Amino acid sequence: MSQQFAMRGRVAAWSDRAQKSATGLAERFRDLLGRRIGNAQLSGLNNIAHAAVSFEQVKDYVAHQGKKAENAGRFDVKEYWDEVGNALLGLEEEAWKLANEAGLSVPPKGSKPKEIREKLDWLYLWLGKEYVQHFVAHSLMLTRP
Repeated sequence: MSQQFAMRGRVAAWSDRAQKSATGLAERFRDLLGRRIGNAQLSGLNNIAHAAVSFEQVKDYVAHQGKKAENAGRFDVKEYWDEVGNALLGLEEEAWKLANEAGLSVPPKGSKPKEIREKLDWLYLWLGKEYVQHFVAHSLMLTRP
């Protein structure tokens, strides 16, 4: 129980720091928001992140959006989704660090990615929800006239 409480505090502190990165990403693509990236896509990302049972589902949604954009010849939108995907991939390393700092039993860095993913998927998803929430909220704010 105390580990869960400690983890909650660590994730809250991490979330505060991650907000800057998430809003920075939204700012980089400000010109696409509301024009090429609609509120429905942003809401869809937020909904998937909060309803997903695994982090893979969130990454799959982002990859699917990028593929749709590429197939439609909207390469600026594909670049947007690729960057969102890269940001999400970076969360896996962050989750490993947080879990290690909290003293949770995590496979060592040299372990197979599948082992690490299975052990830390819940934390990947938690960080993903936090990051996406910041990202989508700032993106929606940028679309307001």
